[in-house]
Amino acid sequence: MTTPVFTVDKSNPYAGVISYTDEDHTLGNTLRHYLLQHPNVPLAAYRMTHPLKNEMTVSVVTDNTKSVPEVVNETLDQLVILCEDLQSQLSRQLSI
Repeated sequence: MTTPVFTVDKSNPYAGVISYTDEDHTLGNTLRHYLLQHPNVPLAAYRMTHPLKNEMTVSVVTDNTKSVPEVVNETLDQLVILCEDLQSQLSRQLSI
């Protein structure tokens, strides 16, 4: 994954768009789902910019108590913990 690019909404400092290259619906839908579970995020959406481009954008609006990068980082940290837990459970089940 390349470094994501964050663009703040000029009309609302608690809204913004994060652009990813070399990512697809797998990260987009998962990130959107977990962002919507965050208590400070009333709106989150993602889209693929074009079928022939390998770009995805995630739009996020917060409730004005936390910034967009803050809630995205918290959500990504939560996803890392979730994936590590899943890997641990699978390893135990498969006796690896």
